[in-house]
Amino acid sequence: MQFFQRLFILLVITALSTSSIYADKNPRFEGNDSTCIDMFEEITSEYWDNDNLYPYSNSENIPDTIKLKLTDEFRCFVMPVETRINSQFGWRWNRPHKGLDLHLQTGDPVKAAFDGVVRYAQYNNGGYGNLVIIRHYNGLETYYAHLSKINVEPNSIIKAGDILGEGGCSGSRCTGPHLHFETRYKDKPFNPLDIIAFENGSLTSETVMLTKNNFVIGGKTNFDGSNFTYSNKGSKKKNLKYSYKIKNGDTLLAIAIRNKTSVKSICRLNKIKPESTLKLGRVIRLR
Repeated sequence: MQFFQRLFILLVITALSTSSIYADKNPRFEGNDSTCIDMFEEITSEYWDNDNLYPYSNSENIPDTIKLKLTDEFRCFVMPVETRINSQFGWRWNRPHKGLDLHLQTGDPVKAAFDGVVRYAQYNNGGYGNLVIIRHYNGLETYYAHLSKINVEPNSIIKAGDILGEGGCSGSRCTGPHLHFETRYKDKPFNPLDIIAFENGSLTSETVMLTKNNFVIGGKTNFDGSNFTYSNKGSKKKNLKYSYKIKNGDTLLAIAIRNKTSVKSICRLNKIKPESTLKLGRVIRLR
């Protein structure tokens, strides 16, 4: 790498190390400037692209077994948001849902789950809206979508717990404020629940083993938008719907009664009035 490029990286690292405020009390390995530059170069050396979502070649094969070391004495894990899951990984409305939808309010802080480098930080027209992608030291990438505000720049070095932006509902596929969170390895998505136990806000293990089966989304009958709900307190609720598609003859009152909510709540979540005309086929939030 040219001298001036290394100097630029050094200046970025210095600025970040003096301004970062961590969300927890876990230790971080800061290292010296040379070590940080070496780590940056290692992470960004393969298929690094700040503008395209999926930089890996289509011919890039997933190994039969992948060993991912997620944390160690120098690197920790932080929950992106401590909340419940609104939508699961799997098939939803006849197409694959390649992440988890995590409940939040517009403006809530969204944090980096692991140390890494920001590969992508911009508005995406493909449905993600304001999106941040971080590549981590083990090759894992995490996606944080539908943000109302992005607080980081591409090629920034990030520590677990750093605030990446604010939650919201940007993007064409968003029907209400939430964080769409994905975990990918070489562009291939897998269920975040394979590595994160959201019910207690921790990792499933310090080191996990993934196989090709982890990257199979499954059949088209395993998800209809009415799956389990998790919270950081460990509670689980089944068959609780968080969205509803308007059908012929529906009224707000009838929808509210059937789904054990209120007209006032539905109007607030969807920014409509009680007397609003319901458009056939529109998906509205219930909670």
